[in-house]
Amino acid sequence: MIICEHGSRIAQIEDALNKADPNKRMAYVKPVLKRHASLALFSRVTVGKLATVTEHSHCLVHALQRSNGDELLIASVHLSSPMHQSERDLMFLAQDSADLIRDQESQRRHRHTLVVGDFNMDPYHPGMIASHCFHAVMDRRLAMEESRVIQKQEHHFFYNPMWSRLGDDSLGPPGSYFYRKASPECHFWHAWDQVLVRPAILGHFNNTRLSVITQIGVTQMLDQKGRPNFKKYSDHLPIAFEI
Repeated sequence: MIICEHGSRIAQIEDALNKADPNKRMAYVKPVLKRHASLALFSRVTVGKLATVTEHSHCLVHALQRSNGDELLIASVHLSSPMHQSERDLMFLAQDSADLIRDQESQRRHRHTLVVGDFNMDPYHPGMIASHCFHAVMDRRLAMEESRVIQKQEHHFFYNPMWSRLGDDSLGPPGSYFYRKASPECHFWHAWDQVLVRPAILGHFNNTRLSVITQIGVTQMLDQKGRPNFKKYSDHLPIAFEI
């Protein structure tokens, strides 16, 4: 479980998670340098099999040793809010995080990688689709081509299934975040919370198991208008997936 903007309430969150399901205990995975201000990873994986391998202010990269001996890279991301950053700023921040992930892939000589978090950008934002940023595409078949060449330089794809979770015909609400602003251009619904998957592990990812969560147990996360109930819970809806 990855939580953004935890407010340094690590112990309280860990305690609440374990009280909810005492038979499946979860533990906080500590970053390399210091407790991260806006990102926290909690896991049921045995200590020693999952560790943070690198980090910066907007991204943590974790390495998971799988039972078959393969390694999986899990990057958690929380980019700055567009309320405080320009579109160009967000694109540069996205490139910083994408470069950090690519560096780890090069060092570890594999691309068994997924990226998840609050990108504060929609799937169609330049920071999500540009080749020097996350280079995340909506088409699984295209993603399986693995890369494309631009100006004689190879750029590898991520697959972004969150394109299909936008709008009324999605399998749930029209997005994961709702914001009404008094300006001529207003999208209202956004899919800022996303998961990106490299082609190397895409065969293990089932799109039908990806969901924007609107109810946890008997707790309804939406208000009477069908929007995130930010007054009681959060202005973002969580996403869940399996791999």
